[in-house]
Amino acid sequence: MDITVDTTDQLIIEGRPWKTCAALTLGAIAMFAMTLISWNVMPNLFAILFFFAALHLTAMATTRMHRTQAIFAIDRKDALLRWRSVWGYVQHRVPVGTILHADTQTVINSRRPFERPVLYIDVDGAPCTVPLHPTYMSDHSARRIADRVNSWLAQADILRATGSLDSNAGHA
Repeated sequence: MDITVDTTDQLIIEGRPWKTCAALTLGAIAMFAMTLISWNVMPNLFAILFFFAALHLTAMATTRMHRTQAIFAIDRKDALLRWRSVWGYVQHRVPVGTILHADTQTVINSRRPFERPVLYIDVDGAPCTVPLHPTYMSDHSARRIADRVNSWLAQADILRATGSLDSNAGHA
């Protein structure tokens, strides 16, 4: 995930897995081609293995690839969270006043931890987590994003408390 817009008025965080999706798609096409070539030459176990490898790569590409977008805007009363995949489109609105803070969720694989950024929101007095990204990441971008969301939320609270938000709303 990357921070694509970072101003005092707006923070937009996006995750676009184009490289991973392209690699999986090209791998699936190559495996389907190998299936056709090996089946024409000699129908055997290799053709079946190539076919199932292609199906596996296709399934990974369609189930794991999500385009994610989180939009935090000063002039809005809510944060907009969007997820898009080949299976559909989901959009959630989280009232900014209910966001307690951002942090990371961690799962530990056999070798190293994987993280994803989450928002902690207040739901009827109890904290609840809302992930900003549906999958866990192996790089350190989740911590960087959580820290930036927290600093942006603190800045937005200061603007609301000083009344600067009302004077900026007419200029947007």
